[in-house]
Amino acid sequence: MGLQTEATIDGATRVKRRRGGTTYTLDLSWTDGGGLKRKVEEVSVSPALAAQLIADNHLVVDRIPIKYIPGEAGSPKQDENIIVLDDTAYQEKTDEELVYAGAGAGVLGLAGSALFFLPRRRRRDAVAA
Repeated sequence: MGLQTEATIDGATRVKRRRGGTTYTLDLSWTDGGGLKRKVEEVSVSPALAAQLIADNHLVVDRIPIKYIPGEAGSPKQDENIIVLDDTAYQEKTDEELVYAGAGAGVLGLAGSALFFLPRRRRRDAVAA
């Protein structure tokens, strides 16, 4: 599923977080089968792939194989349809973790809703006649 091509790496960004952890993103561009120039910014990649692409704060590779699902150019969700082929294991792992996190949040939401909407026992005060 999707079309395979080679994208040009226009730029790379490394963000170091205060509490450890470093994230890497790539800005990619390519020309699709219809001759339309496409560009996607901030495609997340693994630290292992980033180490292969970046040496001494310089890009050592200028093109990278990708797969994409063609959609409307300039669409806000265009970057969600990109897979960097050299980094599929990392992307699958990240997607799997997000599915589990979403399922956990859904279970907590259902439990919270059940507790909130369950009828509570109320003590009825005797009414004097």
